Amino acid sequence: MSCSLLWKQDNTVVLENHLIEWMQAAVLALAAILSAIRVRMARTTLDRLVRFAMILFAISLMLREIDIDDLGDIRYWHAIELGIRLSLTAVWVGFGLVSWKHRTLLFRGAPHIILSGFGVFTALGCLLYASSWPFDKFEPVIAGLHPMLVEETLQLNATIMFALSAFTRSFRPVAADTDLR
Repeated sequence: MSCSLLWKQDNTVVLENHLIEWMQAAVLALAAILSAIRVRMARTTLDRLVRFAMILFAISLMLREIDIDDLGDIRYWHAIELGIRLSLTAVWVGFGLVSWKHRTLLFRGAPHIILSGFGVFTALGCLLYASSWPFDKFEPVIAGLHPMLVEETLQLNATIMFALSAFTRSFRPVAADTDLR
């Protein structure tokens, strides 16, 4: 309730410095870092693949939230942003090829992934993120709240769910997962 009152009082503060977007980017960076630590600690291929997918997903969303063009007066920010996005796309393609190699492991491990805390937190994050989309398209005030505040709050909660997924336990080995280093 107090967020709504503060937003109604002066929403230009958030519009000027994009505070909520920067908070989302920070939480997504935390999710990527924690997932990277979990990849290093992973004992199974399934765990490594799933955690690495979360790293790529968090970085992709983080690039969506940060408007790199607005970071300063460098002439080539647009080209740098395009290069970063193309590089990330190439990493996604490479990850897709590696995942294709392990597709039977991923299909056998799907129930373990979906029913784990990781799967639940990730699914909740995706639902919150998807539910914020309609508020991005509304301009008028809805039931006393600004749609932009609702959208950003839902997205911030989604990013927190993604960070919480990085804290979950590792997946149990699946019969096809013989790589127990």
